[in-house]
Amino acid sequence: MKENVKGEFMLKLQVLRIPVKLMLGGYDTQFYREINNFKIIEPLRAQSIKGVWRWWARALLAGVLWDKGYRDHLEILVRKLENRLFGQIDPTPLASKFKIETRTGKVYYDIIGRKRGRTPRERLLSLKNEIRIATKLYDTYIIVKPRLGYEDLKDSEKSFAYASLVLGLILSGLGKGSRRGYGVLDFKILEDQTGLFKWIKDSGALGKEHIKKILDKAYSCADEYISEFVEQKPSINDQEIPPIPALYKSSLQQ
Repeated sequence: MKENVKGEFMLKLQVLRIPVKLMLGGYDTQFYREINNFKIIEPLRAQSIKGVWRWWARALLAGVLWDKGYRDHLEILVRKLENRLFGQIDPTPLASKFKIETRTGKVYYDIIGRKRGRTPRERLLSLKNEIRIATKLYDTYIIVKPRLGYEDLKDSEKSFAYASLVLGLILSGLGKGSRRGYGVLDFKILEDQTGLFKWIKDSGALGKEHIKKILDKAYSCADEYISEFVEQKPSINDQEIPPIPALYKSSLQQ
């Protein structure tokens, strides 16, 4: 399946390989559905990507706000900045300004029989049924677009959103077991309207200096976004470390 990659998308990534097994899917751990005798493959779920995206966005926002001296009600301010970009349900429903699409051509997978997993996580997931773990994805893309009605996003919004997504996909995995090393994707960036990360041709080949460059850029993008949309003054108190996960400067220097 050949993709048209001309500048029709705001951000477009192509998955190159799965260096570690990928366990995605719905409640039944499968990554396909059969509807009217049609098999629908859905190994990369947009909801899973959104979860990673929002977590790293919050960590960046919390770190920059902490460095700027915001101590009181830090989590409330972080959520406010997060929700104005990525949406919320309560108290007032608000749509995300971005839409994620995933496209997958072909999937290769291993079948793990019931109670036959090699790792504790695999054994847990296969207690009741066999599970399928993706090992290769072909013609697979992650596409980010502005949601209808939000085409005129400000540069600071786009830059921060893209930076937090790229950082999250590099530093963490997707799906079940992502906190145990599963679900990492190697990717290249085909389109980037901001021009910040078009140079990434293979995330799996990035060295320490490249990761540092991406971290610094993501931090500065969060700083610009906060500077444009936060009006209240900092409030200093005697807290020594942030109460929520945060990428603040001293943590980035370690």
